[in-house]
Amino acid sequence: MEVAWNLKEDSQIVINKTITDIEPKMGWDSFVKKLFALHITSLPSGPSGGMDGTRYNIEVATKYQYRFYDYWSPETTEEKFSGSENMVKIIELLEKVCGFKRSQI
Repeated sequence: MEVAWNLKEDSQIVINKTITDIEPKMGWDSFVKKLFALHITSLPSGPSGGMDGTRYNIEVATKYQYRFYDYWSPETTEEKFSGSENMVKIIELLEKVCGFKRSQI
């Protein structure tokens, strides 16, 4: 998804989105277990960002819970901020088993 800042509304708007069906290489059950082991539903929100870096928006839902939180360049804050190490592992897991690639706009 590609978003842009809408100054008039003081919000972000989606300007481009792509929907793709994925199948984790390890299967859904193993994939979901790994995500829960990395505490994807209970990580604290990440530290506030700086001028440069990448912000990851995480949206996750279960039958009984919904969460939306973000992390700014977690690979730069692993030693300083609780949760950043797990966020880096989650990103690497998504790349490895789902074929996602990080990109910068």
